[in-house]
Amino acid sequence: MPAIDSLHPDNSYRVHLFGTTRFQCGGGRIEAKLSSSAHLLLAMLTTRPDDTHNREALAFTLWPDYSEEAALANLRRHLYQLQRALPSAVASPIACDKRYLRWTAGDRTWVDVNEFESASARPDGIETAIYLYKGDFMPFADHEWACGRRDQLRTIVRRNLETAIRRRREAGDTVGALRYVEDLLAHDPWREDVLRDLMDLRWRIGDRAGALATFRDFSRRLRTELAADPMPETVHVVQTISQRAFQVA
Repeated sequence: MPAIDSLHPDNSYRVHLFGTTRFQCGGGRIEAKLSSSAHLLLAMLTTRPDDTHNREALAFTLWPDYSEEAALANLRRHLYQLQRALPSAVASPIACDKRYLRWTAGDRTWVDVNEFESASARPDGIETAIYLYKGDFMPFADHEWACGRRDQLRTIVRRNLETAIRRRREAGDTVGALRYVEDLLAHDPWREDVLRDLMDLRWRIGDRAGALATFRDFSRRLRTELAADPMPETVHVVQTISQRAFQVA
């Protein structure tokens, strides 16, 4: 996996869309120069490098409630802003004409989302993909396109975590499995099957008090926020942990 903070030549690009959004060209960062719509435009172009994008389709995706004329005018304005934000000494990586746009620097562009999806598709890349996921995709972007991508990527990271947990358990790595279970529960805090896994794994490393405290905290939140009680299966796990001796892995 490429080092995330390594030095890069002046004509290379690094795009971070998980968690805090960052756009780097060589050693410089340009995100502060861009509007939220320009952020979205850059994300659309770089997460599909070398694809040819129809201007009308891009404009409609970005501004679905605008007239065609107004949406295209917005696209021109934000494209100009994006071009201006790039260092003047670097040839523009965006090829455009009256109908199409294309990010042409795919071989010089590192995008965390692209790396995440590529690693997720490889059996040996699951834990690399988990490492790359530093938070939700463009978390402050309140836009239909961004929300859709955010949900897609959340689904992938949850699946990755489930796979990593299963593999660590099969390998007898209780501590490793526990770490990924905690991550999965942070992504989906109401999944009681994951909570049961968390309690079981904490008990297995000798932390019975922690396992029971996890259940008490979950029960309190469940009653307060959802006016519900834990599932019988979860109560059964708690009762079993309360009655049995430590089993240190």
